[in-house]
Amino acid sequence: MDSLGRICALLFLTLQVLIPRCEAQSQAFQWKFAGNSFSSELQACTNLTIEIQPLNSSTTSIGTPSYSLLAFELGGVPTTTALGSNVSQLAPWQVNHRIGASLLLTVVDGDGNIGGFPPNLFTVAGNDASCLPPMSLAQSIRITPNVTSSLSTCQQWGLSITGGAKPYNLSIAAVNSPVLTNVTMGPSDDHFTYIDRANPGTQLIAAVVDANGQWSVATDAVSTTGSSDISCTGLVSLSGSSAGIADAPASPKSSSAKNHTTAIALGIVFGLVVSLILAAVGGWWWWRRKRRLAQGIMDGQDAKARPFSNGEEQRPSLNLDMGEVEKMVQVDSVRMRSTSWSMDRARVTASPTSMDMASTALPSAPEPVLTAIHIRTANLDGRLPMSATPDLCAPNSTSPAATRSPSVRYRKAIEAHAEAQAARTRRMQSAHASPSARVIPSRPARRSQSTSDAVRQSPSYHVPSRQTRTPLRSSLLALEPEVEADIIIQHQDGGIVEELPPPYLDQYRPGPAVSS
Repeated sequence: MDSLGRICALLFLTLQVLIPRCEAQSQAFQWKFAGNSFSSELQACTNLTIEIQPLNSSTTSIGTPSYSLLAFELGGVPTTTALGSNVSQLAPWQVNHRIGASLLLTVVDGDGNIGGFPPNLFTVAGNDASCLPPMSLAQSIRITPNVTSSLSTCQQWGLSITGGAKPYNLSIAAVNSPVLTNVTMGPSDDHFTYIDRANPGTQLIAAVVDANGQWSVATDAVSTTGSSDISCTGLVSLSGSSAGIADAPASPKSSSAKNHTTAIALGIVFGLVVSLILAAVGGWWWWRRKRRLAQGIMDGQDAKARPFSNGEEQRPSLNLDMGEVEKMVQVDSVRMRSTSWSMDRARVTASPTSMDMASTALPSAPEPVLTAIHIRTANLDGRLPMSATPDLCAPNSTSPAATRSPSVRYRKAIEAHAEAQAARTRRMQSAHASPSARVIPSRPARRSQSTSDAVRQSPSYHVPSRQTRTPLRSSLLALEPEVEADIIIQHQDGGIVEELPPPYLDQYRPGPAVSS
């Protein structure tokens, strides 16, 4: 236990030596110049009488004699002048500072208590400089503060000291303050960091006394700003060497400027990044829109103009080889006078017919399509069968023709058309062989455009007709006057018709024989 007590005592003494002692000497009395002088100007080399008074009317304490006057010169060397111990008759103080100097004055008693600092600085005026002391070694002791303009409440004020003999005793005074801060620094310390606890709106001054009692050059006044809360919880003023303690932070303006610069840099970087992202998104959107427009897509729909196609690009033409047609017809009767079946150029409209959708080239003159068709003779049928009608319409999905290829369907249509033509020829021959017999149609025959141009052949009759009539058709009209001309209607607003509906079935039946 004894050894533990010795260790604790040794540690306490060590801390007392190493840790700097920072004391605030409070106000115990008040002082003033005799004669109630309130002027802020002091004439150089004049003697001024000091009076000591109690702090207030509730106390009679005037401090502990003896007294001395402490004068801090801004940017100059502070001075200490003894005033004596007789309160009623203190020694006068001589204004021994250079002309134009600004002074911060206070009176210190024997216990180190002060009479407070006045609310203003005094300025030395006049022309007499005979009392000024010679320049001393104090000029070799300098204090270099890190802040010279203004301090915020609780901000660190770094003071570096050079010259003189260590250890140093640092004094920090404030205008209109009741206290004087005295700090005894360590034996090797030459740097002190002070936490500003002065009231805002005042001025701070710092000065150093070395081990030989020599004053340093005091600092210039530094203005205090910020909050009136001077507790500064958790912040402690520190003394140390310049090698081990970093300088206190710069002024708030410098820190604010640094933060402002950082904010500007971040804003620029963020703006550039956002701009690049927006530019990339805009470029992608423009490229996508351009590609969709090139593909003909607008508002999500395909709007590209393209020619109509029903998927039968390889649709066969009806311009078939007539040699093949002759083989299919198998003519076994006496050859009749052949009649050409041609297409009149004047009948060609802007819209192609279903008979030849694959052929777009029109000849300069009428060109025969089906020629020299040899027709067999046979008895007239009362009604053409359904199979004899050209299969020119598009097959239904349920019909057998729906499964046929386009070439097969068109070949079947040609065969049916040839059979129908042969049947009509046989009927005409039968009527011509029996003059007494007359063909009376049960109803007028109307055909679509795809079958109205089919030519009827007659060996003896040829009647001039309209531009659109063929010789065979004119002969048939001459033979049967009750049969009116075909009326062909082509709507202009129908556009291109791929396949017309099937023609009406022939309703011709042989009439009853007329007895002579």
